[in-house]
Amino acid sequence: MAKPNSDAAPGRPIDWYAVLGVAPDATAEGLRAAWRGLARVWHPDHAGNGAVARDHFEAVQNAYEVLGSEEARIAHDAARRSYADQVAPLPAGLVERFIGVRRSEAPLGRNRLYRLTVSSRDAITGDKYEIDLPDAVSCRPCGGTGLAPMGRPVLCDVCGGRCFSVVRPVLRAVGEPCERCHAAGWVPNRPCEDCQGSGSVAGVRVVTVAVPAGIADKAQLRLSGHGEAPPSGGDRGDLIVAVDLADGDYRVAGDDWEADAGIPFWRALAGGPWTVQTPWGERVIKLHQGTRDGDLLCLAGLGVGKRGDGYLRVTCIWPTALTRAERDSLVAWGEALSSPLVAVSKEQVS
Repeated sequence: MAKPNSDAAPGRPIDWYAVLGVAPDATAEGLRAAWRGLARVWHPDHAGNGAVARDHFEAVQNAYEVLGSEEARIAHDAARRSYADQVAPLPAGLVERFIGVRRSEAPLGRNRLYRLTVSSRDAITGDKYEIDLPDAVSCRPCGGTGLAPMGRPVLCDVCGGRCFSVVRPVLRAVGEPCERCHAAGWVPNRPCEDCQGSGSVAGVRVVTVAVPAGIADKAQLRLSGHGEAPPSGGDRGDLIVAVDLADGDYRVAGDDWEADAGIPFWRALAGGPWTVQTPWGERVIKLHQGTRDGDLLCLAGLGVGKRGDGYLRVTCIWPTALTRAERDSLVAWGEALSSPLVAVSKEQVS
């Protein structure tokens, strides 16, 4: 059976709980589940026969041999307490003797602000945006453990594995999150060279922001837990997304929107079906004969979030560069079109 203190400095126990990634009060079922999961990950059949995989697999097996045995676990817990009392003894005052050391709440990380430009179309339909945030990401060489090959998590030499250091700002002692181990309770005895034992390196984290339909300009969206991480453990702050609406083709008013629609003069004159672009995709509308500049066409039920209506204001498109043949053809067509009207007018005069 593996010894609780094997591979550690004299008198400084390995934190076998940290090897399995469980809390010191984990149940037998929790220990077994963690061991099975990690053993499956680092098993040679899955991870190969490399030195790193073999080392991790051996550490996981040793951890479960210690913690899976009631006798060995009691000895390991006693060694943890003994070491903690050596490096960070708790106050023995009268107040602490009766009510213990008050643990201060872990600090929250700071909020982050991100400015997001949203198109006028997305403000009507709603959409999802993926944004890149500079952030600490898990170190690949060590898998985020902060351990070099053959390294082990040993109890912190400042807090002794308690995750907090004791101060006495007033009458009663207070436990502050340990800055040495970042409130983890352990440090690597052989730090990873890439991340210096922190388990993370500078990188980019992708966050998905859901922009609801009808978002207003200068509105703010709050994403909990996507802010900065505090230096000594605790929860992340929030990400505040400040929305800037870009000028676009659509003008929003409440649940309705309006946009300009360019219609060729011949289609506006003749009427009939015509395909137009809306925030919800292409739609076919039916134009009445003689549609004019400035006419307002209603698209019922295609407003903001499909709650209101959409409106298209017609702008007739006239040709600006005609060849001589096109111009002559257009004149002939116009004269033929207007000749019955001229004949009727002469009859009325006579």
